[in-house]
Amino acid sequence: MKNLLIYINPLGGFDNETKLLVKSKVIDGNVYCDFQPQSTKTTVIHYLMENDLLEENIMYWVHDFDAFQSVSITEEEIDLGEIDLGLSDYGRMSRWSTGSMFFTKKARDIFKWMTEDIYKRHTDEERALSWLTRHNINDIKKRIKKINISYNFQTNNIRSCFLEAIKPLRVLHFHPFVDKRGINTLDFFLRGKNKINTILASERLKQIFKNYGIT
Repeated sequence: MKNLLIYINPLGGFDNETKLLVKSKVIDGNVYCDFQPQSTKTTVIHYLMENDLLEENIMYWVHDFDAFQSVSITEEEIDLGEIDLGLSDYGRMSRWSTGSMFFTKKARDIFKWMTEDIYKRHTDEERALSWLTRHNINDIKKRIKKINISYNFQTNNIRSCFLEAIKPLRVLHFHPFVDKRGINTLDFFLRGKNKINTILASERLKQIFKNYGIT
């Protein structure tokens, strides 16, 4: 499994720090989705596939920068099998959550359809994919797997989502600051100050935050 990260810089390239930290490719800036910036990762994946920049028979994991891996993840546990794309929803909210996705190059046309719908309806990637699956365009539903919410665990619906989630939680998705609802997310995930009074982050992830002075 390869971890695919998408980095956007208005300079059209990498700064000095990024050049040292990552093995990367600079791609055409026209793939930037200016009316839905968060959907750029979908348009980029589409671009990478259309230009044969991804490998065959490799599982890729793409996730938002604020989605933090808490414990190790293996291809075997994701278990895509013959499925092309795996992702979770929001728990009680049935819309797809694209902040953490597992896929192979066989999903090429799925990302093509998503990109086309993003631009056609001026919508975001999650609504695009939800529309495609709701209408089962091109029999898409049989090619997508709903994976456990543990791989994209957020602050919403914590009681029901925690019951559903594989433990320990695999991926915690949050901005490590006070969010727009006034939730101190570090307290929420690292110190158990939430509705279930449970520490959600692994010791490994807590130590990483500590090493970077985020406490």
